[in-house]
Amino acid sequence: MRLILLSVLTGLLAAAFAACAKPEPTLEQRAQRMDKQIICPVCPGETLDQSSVQIAKDMRELIRERLAAEQSEDEIKQYFVDRYGTRILAEPPASGVSLAVWIIPPVVMLAGAAALYFVVREMRRRRQDQGIETAQASSDPTLKPYLEAVDEELRSGRTGSG
Repeated sequence: MRLILLSVLTGLLAAAFAACAKPEPTLEQRAQRMDKQIICPVCPGETLDQSSVQIAKDMRELIRERLAAEQSEDEIKQYFVDRYGTRILAEPPASGVSLAVWIIPPVVMLAGAAALYFVVREMRRRRQDQGIETAQASSDPTLKPYLEAVDEELRSGRTGSG
């Protein structure tokens, strides 16, 4: 009985995994994915799927031909890099000099956030220090006559420039 139950559960589990497994992408789906990863050499900032110039159409056709000939996506990308350089890739490789493109922006963002934090903290500290100094000054008995004179002058609208 246990053996039958185990067999049924194993079969159900295998069927569930088979149902959840993604099907292998078609040649056209792979080609469309590559079209989004390669920049058109004559259209600044446009990938092959966005460009309508003849060279982009030729490159899209070449991608499909090479995929049909069972070349890998990496081999096809390398073909274009060999011809046009790494600038042809929509996403620069995370190695060599191109690694700076991946590292510098987050480092600058973190440095800016840290600087902002310290500036705000310093501003708050100074404001609190000024509040303490004002409170201490107003409680000083030797300043009381002076502060009363200033208050009286402000109430009457007179200024000392007279």
